[in-house]
Amino acid sequence: MEKRGSTKIIVGQGRASGPRNALIALGLLALVWEVLSRGAARPPLLFPPPTAILASLYHSAVSGELLKCLCPTLFRLGLGFSAGAAVGVAAGFICGTWRLADSVLDPLINAAYPIPKVALIPLLMFICGFGNVLIIVLAAFSAFFPMAVTVRAGVLRVDRTLVDAAVNLGAGRAQVAREVIFPSVVPYLLSGARLGLLGAIQAVVVAEMLLSARGMGRMLWLAGEWIKMEIYYGYLAVMALTGVVLVWGLGKLTRRLVPWAKNDAG
Repeated sequence: MEKRGSTKIIVGQGRASGPRNALIALGLLALVWEVLSRGAARPPLLFPPPTAILASLYHSAVSGELLKCLCPTLFRLGLGFSAGAAVGVAAGFICGTWRLADSVLDPLINAAYPIPKVALIPLLMFICGFGNVLIIVLAAFSAFFPMAVTVRAGVLRVDRTLVDAAVNLGAGRAQVAREVIFPSVVPYLLSGARLGLLGAIQAVVVAEMLLSARGMGRMLWLAGEWIKMEIYYGYLAVMALTGVVLVWGLGKLTRRLVPWAKNDAG
């Protein structure tokens, strides 16, 4: 007779092989891309071979052009994400712990969240001008909403019995927030930080494209406009790698600072 229930479902394992499998898949994709590009009757205009992309990227790195574009983007991203995340965490805690504030702020946040942040550029032009401040503010908006929403959700899901137990043992409001609420909210905070970081990257690059501000976005726009696809794909790869490294670094930092939290960001 056939035995039932012999199938095992393994959850949460195999993460270590994830990066390896991703690298294998990317390597196979690059190999197929290279073969198809080299085997074409004439050099493909929109899809140059990966070796040509790597050569162009190496030239940009050696000449210093890549660093000149990457540094302004990272500067705007760092300031915008930090400011937006800090305000978002504060707003999330306030909404989660204060019913009156939640009744006022939560509908406003839910209404503004779906609005594309790039739609704010015409308004921000009059308020912030055309410089770095506009792009930083746009990145801050992109980081604020995911942080506020996820932190609020985490606070509202804190086990009430733990809070009551701490209060009965004589813990004050600040102590309850620090030792009961915050540890429970950390996983939600990490999810919000990941979403906010990726959203801020997108906002910065798009703003640099539209405003012709020196950075990765402007270089992507110019490379596409001039049909220099080797540069275009190379800089796209750099931005993708930047996002991966930043999210991975966020996960490593979190595991060091709050080892009790399971973090899916890295």
